[in-house]
Amino acid sequence: MNDTTTLYSELMFVHNRTNSQIAPSGVFGYGVAGGNGGLNCDNPFLSDQQRTYIGCTVADVANGTVVGEGDLIALRRNVEGGSRNNDISHQSFRGVLGFEGPIAGTPLSYDVYGSFARTDRTGVYNNDLSIRKLSAALYAVTDEDGNIVCNINADADPTNDDAACAPYDIWSGNAPDSDAISYIVSPLNDSGYIVQTVVSGKIFGSFADYGLQNPYASDAASFAFGAEYRRDEVNREPDANFQSGDGAGQGGPTNAISGSQDVYDLFAEVDIPLIQTRPWIYDFGIDGSYRLSQYSDFETNSYKLGLDYAPTEVVRLRGSIQRAVRAANIFELFAPQSIGLFDLDTGDPCATTSDRDALYSAAECANTGLADANYGSGGLYNPAGQYNTFGGGNPDLEPEESDTVTMGVVFTPSFVPDLSISIDYFDIEVDGYINTVPEETSLTQCAETGDEFFCSLINRGLGGTLWANSSGYIVATNVNTGSLATSGFDFQANYQLDVDSVGLLSFDYIATVLDKLEFQSLPDAEVTPPEDCAGFYGGSCQTNFGTGSNPEFRHKATVSWESLNGLYGVTTTWRYIDEVSLKGNTDPASINATLDAQHYFDLAGRWNATEYLTLRAGVNNVLDEDPPLSSVVGTAPGNGNTYPQVYDALGRYVFLNATLDF
Repeated sequence: MNDTTTLYSELMFVHNRTNSQIAPSGVFGYGVAGGNGGLNCDNPFLSDQQRTYIGCTVADVANGTVVGEGDLIALRRNVEGGSRNNDISHQSFRGVLGFEGPIAGTPLSYDVYGSFARTDRTGVYNNDLSIRKLSAALYAVTDEDGNIVCNINADADPTNDDAACAPYDIWSGNAPDSDAISYIVSPLNDSGYIVQTVVSGKIFGSFADYGLQNPYASDAASFAFGAEYRRDEVNREPDANFQSGDGAGQGGPTNAISGSQDVYDLFAEVDIPLIQTRPWIYDFGIDGSYRLSQYSDFETNSYKLGLDYAPTEVVRLRGSIQRAVRAANIFELFAPQSIGLFDLDTGDPCATTSDRDALYSAAECANTGLADANYGSGGLYNPAGQYNTFGGGNPDLEPEESDTVTMGVVFTPSFVPDLSISIDYFDIEVDGYINTVPEETSLTQCAETGDEFFCSLINRGLGGTLWANSSGYIVATNVNTGSLATSGFDFQANYQLDVDSVGLLSFDYIATVLDKLEFQSLPDAEVTPPEDCAGFYGGSCQTNFGTGSNPEFRHKATVSWESLNGLYGVTTTWRYIDEVSLKGNTDPASINATLDAQHYFDLAGRWNATEYLTLRAGVNNVLDEDPPLSSVVGTAPGNGNTYPQVYDALGRYVFLNATLDF
């Protein structure tokens, strides 16, 4: 714009659509009394044997008595209606406008910008069933004309009539009527948005401009300081059926979310060379940074102090200590509390199944709120492996704090030009981390110790179950819990070889060795000692880290070639992920005992077609390797039988990309 002002901007727009499919919805523990179960004895689809089995007397049949309310539940998937699918669209926009340049009359420079970003989400959850309509359709009776109808259309109360209601037969063995399936299907709609606004500015410069120069260093110290304002907003508006929990396959209500968070930051950093180009001190310096963040209810401090020492040009030593702070995000703060689902690989430990007895004694199960009459019941066990949890946000969350120590060495040997090798050790610990008390931990600790805190989180439902309907669940809302800790080594190597007649070859290698990945679900180590998840997958590791699979070793090796004229390039990559074992598994012969090590090979090419156009194409997972599978992966972060964020769930993947510069 002029000698001291440069205007810059960024604009981005993205639209994507995802359609995901899962198993059919169904009757998941409901009856003619809705969430309380039960079945009318005069249901025309019942056989005499079935009526006797559920406890109907002759008088009950004649009177249309509803029996089993509270403990008789129906379970059947809507296989005739097909799978559920979630059709989700996201539309994102982000704009940045900034100014930068020197400050007139001073040796300083500045950079000030503002940004606005918004993502809108719409979703339609198709082919789920309505609990309200299921209860009506399951309540089948015979009217005065001998027709099988829904009771709401045959009783004396016309205000409840629903002409569309068709009786749902899941008892006779015949396929349900198509009209009944059409009636009970109920799509669910969900929409919402996230908005972030940022205004940030910084001033930076060198102490050399003020005549401050360290005589032992050839470079002067530099500095930067500034301020930033951020505002995050979230809004989610599910439809009435979502919010009422009417979706049979949802596990509970999906409530609306609305909230915002404002943050004001002050920050500063400095880089100070102390000694340079001296005998055995080629380069020695320190750097530091500090940030003060003011939230509406609290403030946080974060900082870093780093040390860098190169005795010669060949070897460089580096290390740092850091304090980082993460305040709860708007979802963790404002997500409504409601019933959902979690995976429990071993099932309810108080249930007896076809291949095992109850894992706990009657006394231990009584600690969890289970009545003696229900001890060992097979009905406590959910064959789908999913149980109810009561989760959601917490506006009183405190920030997490982490301390990080890193130490490393870099080799750039003069006898091998263009070779760089680095090894770094990291040790990170997070205290007061924002998570939930794992449902499995609550269940285990309550049963084994009778601790009031853990037992208060367990609510046994109808028949003592934790899954059959929403009356039974384990509380797992967001809280500041225990700690996380990890340590290990990062390796990196880079080498370039200029072959005159061929072009430029580049070799890159990066690897991580995971020494430990520990979590402690509560601050008291005597109650919940740390568990190490390095080399494991699933179970408590999946609940606490959300990564699913945590290999002890993984690497990526890349070889690239670029033509002499720079117009063409080819890259090959080898990705390796070490095997992992199932956390808590006691059967080495189990098909789920390990997820095997994986080797993936990728190939990509680039062509600079013109000065302005670049074309890229490639194939990831060239050999079309299938991902390792397990029946205990469950949902989030798993996807039924594997971890798509770790393994190549889609197999071979082909892509084409064009970039136009103008």
